[in-house]
Amino acid sequence: MKKLNLVKRERNQTLKDLKEQVHNDDISEILILNKKNIANYEQQLFQSELEKFRPLQNRLLQANQKQSAFMKELNSSFNTLLQDKRVRSEQSKYEAIQRQRASAINRYKRAYQEFLDLSAGLQGAKRWYAEMKETVQSLEKNVETFVNNRRSEGAQLLNQIEQDKSTRKDSHAETERERLRGLMERMSMDPNSSGQKPPSNRP
Repeated sequence: MKKLNLVKRERNQTLKDLKEQVHNDDISEILILNKKNIANYEQQLFQSELEKFRPLQNRLLQANQKQSAFMKELNSSFNTLLQDKRVRSEQSKYEAIQRQRASAINRYKRAYQEFLDLSAGLQGAKRWYAEMKETVQSLEKNVETFVNNRRSEGAQLLNQIEQDKSTRKDSHAETERERLRGLMERMSMDPNSSGQKPPSNRP
């Protein structure tokens, strides 16, 4: 890692130097002085200007080569390390711990989802029972009203029957009284009014 950090610092420094050199290298004066003949040696001019950056380019290439070599070395060392029995044992332990962790997380997720489902079910049951309670209460009121109405109608009907019975009884009693009065009148009538007096046997 130390070698890689050194390569990184060297590459960053090279890029910094390259930016400064590009910023400081001004070829505008050369282009102005040779603007008439620039078409004849344009390629040569730019080639010569690029040669100024050749050292920095080489430094970047060397830094990249070193980095590639160090990365290969690091990968080789890492692969060798993975083949070590102790490392493989620790890796197996780590993988087992990760599997246990994933399994525990999945169990917690399932338990939480079941809790959410149960809560939703309870809320639905509460709403259902509340609606059922309202329905039962409404039905109870309707039944009570119906019973009260039937009782009132029954009482009115019974009263009417009693009145009818009393009326019929009074009428029957009056009829009987009239019949008895008639009989009494017939029984108390004067005999003369009923026929002729029988003849006397006296001389």
